[in-house]
Amino acid sequence: MQTHSSLSEMEFRRLVDEEVERLKNILATNTFEEIGQFRYVMGEIAGLRRVEELFDIAKERAEQRNR
Repeated sequence: MQTHSSLSEMEFRRLVDEEVERLKNILATNTFEEIGQFRYVMGEIAGLRRVEELFDIAKERAEQRNR
C-alpha cells in the first residue's frame, strides 16, 4: 500500500518529467529568434532537474530525522 506522500512524490516526478519532455520538444523544433530564448528554455530544464535533486535531499534528511 502506498502512502499519500509516496503517491504525491510519484505524481511530482511524473509532472517534472512531462514538463522536461515538453521543453525538449520545444528545443527540437528550434523556432527561436534569439539565442536568449534558447538559453531560457535550457535554464528551465536545468532548474527542474535541480528541484528534483533538492527534493531527494529533503526526502533523505526527513528519513534520517525519523530514525
